Amino acid sequence: MPFWLIIFVEGTRLSPDKLLEAQAFASSKGYPIPKNVLIPKTKGIVTAVQNLRSFVPAIYDVTIAVPKNQPYFPTLLTFLKMQPCKVKVHIKRYSINDLPESDQGIAEWCRSRFIAKDALLDKFVAIDTFEEDEIIEFRRSTKSLIVTLMFAILLLVGSWMYFQKLSTEWRYTILIVIVGVVAIIVHIFLEFTKLPSQKNKAA
Repeated sequence: MPFWLIIFVEGTRLSPDKLLEAQAFASSKGYPIPKNVLIPKTKGIVTAVQNLRSFVPAIYDVTIAVPKNQPYFPTLLTFLKMQPCKVKVHIKRYSINDLPESDQGIAEWCRSRFIAKDALLDKFVAIDTFEEDEIIEFRRSTKSLIVTLMFAILLLVGSWMYFQKLSTEWRYTILIVIVGVVAIIVHIFLEFTKLPSQKNKAA
């Protein structure tokens, strides 16, 4: 069965305090001092690679950065407010057959990827692009639309079955509130599936 496994190797979100801790840890271990990333926790990716190596063909190293000229930084709040924000995404594919065989080798490979990622983000900060631009035509995401509508239908049907047990006085009032909430959620998700049907640059 086809699947994707996503691993956030840092294990936590980047913050000034956590970056200082990562820099102190790197200094104590003799690693290069990071400026834009944390030190990766390698046990998870070592376990994943060793157990999935026989049937997973590749690893995709994904780096996301926000250009300087964006009026909003992407957060959950800006998402709910439907405030748009463009991001640059850099993706590099590595064949899993090219990775080292040993646990230590995989861990070193992962750390070397983060050293390269830190340098890549350093360059991005300086020139506001990853340079390796590719023209991609974006279209509305049909799958996202279907998932959103199915979610709304299941929520409404489940709510209706539950509210059948309530008194008539409360039944319709609560149902109207739920329908309104679902309508707002669906509207937000539909707005975010409206990708521009034009050529855009994505790194």
